[in-house]
Amino acid sequence: MKIEQGIVKRNLGLQVRILFVALIGLALTAYNYLSQLEDPSLIWMILLTLSAVLMLALFVHAARNLIIQKPALVLTKEGLIDHISLARVGLIPWKSIKSVKAEKYLNREHILIEVSDAQSIIENLPYVRKKMVDQQFRDTGSVIVIDPKTIKTPSSELVKMLKKRARR
Repeated sequence: MKIEQGIVKRNLGLQVRILFVALIGLALTAYNYLSQLEDPSLIWMILLTLSAVLMLALFVHAARNLIIQKPALVLTKEGLIDHISLARVGLIPWKSIKSVKAEKYLNREHILIEVSDAQSIIENLPYVRKKMVDQQFRDTGSVIVIDPKTIKTPSSELVKMLKKRARR
């Protein structure tokens, strides 16, 4: 799919699948939870409760992404607006982008965008995201890591477009 007017769209099919899996998980957890009420095991009830919380979090996350429908990335004259990576930085000026490449990370190809002010971006994130993005940064040297499965544009096309714009 082509990048239209500098907008890279999200892969909403992925969010629908996550929503479906979360609904099935919630239904199975509720069924097991209710079946355990007659003769409850404390450990089993705790595990089922944790499972329900996880499935509910997945459901809310996927539903929110389907409702909000922000584009994954927006390419503007000023820079790249990131709404999809774990860091979700917002506007990254073109002059701050040091390199863009597609490389293997976690046994799959990812788009890695290396920026000049990486540490300041990491420091401004909430605690849990800060730890996760910092680990990504130590693993890849990039703060912005995008899984191609989460966007509709082919990774090679996006990398080529970002390299072209970042050089200006």
